[in-house]
Formats: sequence, structure tokens, C-alpha cells
Amino acid sequence: EFELFWKSYPKKVGKKSALQAWDKAKDRPGLVEIMQAIDIAKRSEQWTKENGQFIPNPSTWLNQGRWDDQPIQRKPDFIQRFFDRHKGEA
Repeated sequence: EFELFWKSYPKKVGKKSALQAWDKAKDRPGLVEIMQAIDIAKRSEQWTKENGQFIPNPSTWLNQGRWDDQPIQRKPDFIQRFFDRHKGEA
């Protein structure tokens, strides 16, 4: 299961510590739920902005139980452009 997690996680750093975190996370959900959480996070603003700079290391993601996170969804581009254009007009 860990190898499937590793293949799907977008940031490939610290594999050994990620495996240790995987083994230590006794309260983690099943693999399907983990994979769904990663898929949702991959589309989140935090993980997509600035070329993925803010994707947590996999061991951090596991140690902090980030599968329970509720990522903030990105505003549609046209809404963001509207707000950017009208900043400071109020």
C-alpha cells in the first residue's frame, strides 16, 4: 500500500521518513480514502499555486493526518481576474 501512496503523491522527497510515518500512522484510513484525499489535494489552491511550492513533504502529510484536511478550492479564474482588476475600488 505504501508504494501506491508514494507513486501517487506528487512530491517525491524523504521516502524513508515517509515510510516510517506510514507505518506509525495507526489511525490512517484505508488506501482508497488516502488516494481520494491526495487526488482532492492535488487540485487545491495550496498544491497548485507557484508550481506546487506549498505541497507538504509526504512524511509531514502523513504525520499530521492531512487526509482529513478540507482544502480551500480555487476561485474560478474569471472571478479571480475580476477581483484583481477591482482591488482598492471600494
